[in-house]
Amino acid sequence: MESVSAPSAVRAAVLELRQVGKRFGHTIALQGVSLDVLRGEVHALLGHNGSGKSTIVKIISGVISPDAGSVSITGRDGRPAQLGVVHQDLGLCHDATVLENCCMAKYQSSRFGRINWAAERRIIEPILESLAAGFSSSMMVRDLSPANQTIVAIARALKNAAPRGTLDLLILDEATARLRGRDADKVLSTASLVARQGGGVLIVTHHMMEVLQAANRATVLMNGRVAGVVNVADTTEEQLLELASGRRVTASRSQDVAQRLDHDSQREVAITVSHMTGDRFSCGNEIAIAAGEIVGLTGAPGAGFEEVPYLIAGVANRGSAKVVVAGKPIQRQGTHESRRRGVGLVPAERLSQGILLQASVRENLSPLARSRHTWARLLSKRRELTWAHTICRAFQIVAAHPEVPIATLSGGNQQKVLLARIIEDRPKVLLLHEPTEGVDEMTRRDLASLIRKVADEGTAVLYVSSDIDEVAECSDRVLVVRDGVIAAEFPRGPDMVGNIYAASYLTQESDRDGSRQ
Repeated sequence: MESVSAPSAVRAAVLELRQVGKRFGHTIALQGVSLDVLRGEVHALLGHNGSGKSTIVKIISGVISPDAGSVSITGRDGRPAQLGVVHQDLGLCHDATVLENCCMAKYQSSRFGRINWAAERRIIEPILESLAAGFSSSMMVRDLSPANQTIVAIARALKNAAPRGTLDLLILDEATARLRGRDADKVLSTASLVARQGGGVLIVTHHMMEVLQAANRATVLMNGRVAGVVNVADTTEEQLLELASGRRVTASRSQDVAQRLDHDSQREVAITVSHMTGDRFSCGNEIAIAAGEIVGLTGAPGAGFEEVPYLIAGVANRGSAKVVVAGKPIQRQGTHESRRRGVGLVPAERLSQGILLQASVRENLSPLARSRHTWARLLSKRRELTWAHTICRAFQIVAAHPEVPIATLSGGNQQKVLLARIIEDRPKVLLLHEPTEGVDEMTRRDLASLIRKVADEGTAVLYVSSDIDEVAECSDRVLVVRDGVIAAEFPRGPDMVGNIYAASYLTQESDRDGSRQ
């Protein structure tokens, strides 16, 4: 798509944030953030995970309130401001029509209380036409492409505005995260129509090329502060990435991946994975991790690397993938077989997938190691409690007693309990997904130290995270996933971090030559 021309400097601001601050406990999410979006402008909001983008969107949309500063959204002609937000999870019902999806939040009814479908159709069809949608309101959402499903979500936001179809501010909150090439272009072109109709558009994205193509200006966040505001026409991908990452990023492109990804040939291979395919991730290359090695896996959020630990562990169906641990293939699907073969998984969602909040610290520690404390199928609670005391000391878990509910512990100590439980099961391979998410800096260092200690004792570790700096710090080498495939591999070295950022976020030659034809 063509770049949007720069807006006039005299245009009024539809959105104004002034010195906005927000704190969650001891964590400062935003500090002195000022941002404005002009009418007729497409404005990009950039920043890596934890930079404060999501907090800003929640504040603008009224989900949470700022602790400091002011937020103003101005409507047209003195009317209340009309705001629409389209998230990465579009919130659509796939088994309903376009029209039905657009009526779920707001609809007209007859005097008998039934939905007036004819009236609703007369509203939504012109909106779809104005967006150049190319599909009718009677189509089932499941039959639409991902790009067209996103357009349905935009049309729904426009329909819910009053008067119909005139939004003052449209926010695309990572709505293109899983789209590439023409699909992303189509959604961005549709969003730009809102700007041309007199509204403002705020695009929250990780993709630098989308910013260069679609936006007039960009605000870049880093660690809850504004790192810079740039006119997109006067900047480059590298400059945007340097603002977001806070480091110099070379323009040179990353090295190609070999047919077989390297590992330390002096060590015994603990696990090999090949021909693994998930919803987003697909890799025909063989991934090999040696005993005692920490391999990082990262990329831009949504690139597909997030699926890998769950595919290996059997939480997600790994299909025809071949997983070999300590020379023995894992023949069956499911977590039980993977664990029996020596694979341990620490999931990112510890509250829903890792720990039981209603149970005690001891009970959360013991499920995988309980057989050690039983005799003749009878559990010795005294032995288990003594063991739990020992584990709490060894893993520096701060708890008054192992019998206290784990819900009373801090997030960092809950994470230590989860990590301790998996490690005490003595896995040959440890899979970690965002292991330090939501913990303070001191706990992060403790966890990193524990992970290195486990590797030094001979466990192979796959460290999966969107935090590039952390992955580089903790890993012996790093694999970068881009558009669902492993695109690059980097050994530890002085240029490692900059190369990883470039491989994750900067446009590759194949992107220019292929997907945008």
